[in-house]
Parts: sequence; structure tokens; C-alpha cells
Amino acid sequence: MAGNEFITNKDKIDFKDIVLQHLRRILEHTKNEFRQKKKLIQGGGSQNDIIILDENEGKVYVQMIEQFSFILKPYFDSNIADKYKEHIKIISLNEFEYADKYEDDLKKNYELIYGEAPNKISYKDIRNILIIKQLKEAKLLFIELNMLLKRVDYLKGLVYGEGEAEGEKDDKK
Repeated sequence: MAGNEFITNKDKIDFKDIVLQHLRRILEHTKNEFRQKKKLIQGGGSQNDIIILDENEGKVYVQMIEQFSFILKPYFDSNIADKYKEHIKIISLNEFEYADKYEDDLKKNYELIYGEAPNKISYKDIRNILIIKQLKEAKLLFIELNMLLKRVDYLKGLVYGEGEAEGEKDDKK
């Protein structure tokens, strides 16, 4: 039991704290890093602009959402189960699986980004296109996960302002 002898109740963390910490980290990541490192491709100021994030920060965001979904999976209800399967099938792909299973989609997206049909698509281009797709799916999954938290009242009173406010708790003591 080396190292466990000195754990007190104050040091223990409950599952809600883990969920809230992970949620906070996701929000901090998007607030600080996504704003500053955007690179525009196929510009012109229209809604069809494609924004490619720095590969690492985009991948980190996708992985954060994926891990968040793993944490919340025991709380999934019927409303999210199918949506989760739909989003996670793209989120969990690696570059080789994407190039193999979604070849037509890859070519279409390459043409959209570069304005020409591909002769050969490099690994770097496959990775960049996949990250764009994964970011889209991760954002949609993140919305669904937050809706799940609301539906199951998992964080009642902590995030969504339901239940007692902190001031009311102190008044009752």
C-alpha cells in the first residue's frame, strides 16, 4: 500500500469532479488555442471557407471529446446511443482506415480544398482532411454529450443552474 496510507477524504475526488474537470479542460482548449492558430484555405470571406487548425490542436480536441464520451458512456440513454455510433465511427478512424473505407469522400474533399482532382493524395493531405472531418464529428458529439448531461440531470445544480444556488445552501446551515 505504499503511497496510499496518507489519502484523506479531502484528497479523494468523485466522479462528478472528474467529469467537470474534463469538461473544463475541453472548454479551455477551445477558448485559448483554436482562436489564435486558424489558417484559412480557399479564402474570400464566404461561408464556404475551410478552416484548418494546427494538426496537433485539432487532434487533441478530437481526442478530448472522444475521452469525454468514454467517461460518460455508462450514462448513455437511448437518445444518444445511435448518435454516438454515427459520430464515433469517424472520430475513431486513423488515416489508413479513412483512405481505405472512404476513398470517394477523401477525393471529393481533396478537390474541394485544392480545387483540382487528385492524382495521388499524400499522407499529410489525408491526415489534414481526416482531422477536418473528425473535428466536425467531435463538435457534434460534444453537443450531444452536453445534452445527455442535461437529460440525465447528471450535473444538476453544478453546471446548468438547477437546484439550489450556492448562497441558498449556506443560508440553510
